[in-house]
Amino acid sequence: MMKTTNCPNCGAPVDLAESCCPYCDTPYISKVDAYTPMEDKLAIIEELNRKMAAGILTGNEARALLGLPPV
Repeated sequence: MMKTTNCPNCGAPVDLAESCCPYCDTPYISKVDAYTPMEDKLAIIEELNRKMAAGILTGNEARALLGLPPV
């Protein structure tokens, strides 16, 4: 059985096997860790920046997705 939860952006129920919400395209990034390759880290940060510029994510939501505390 797949685990499901709600999208942090739109609240829609989603499958955690997906990399982003099928409704609002919010990326699902639990935390970027030391084992994540640098190219992937940069791609994740660029995607979060695009989402913030489009008004889909707030700065604190993006920080939470990266495992950082709010400011």
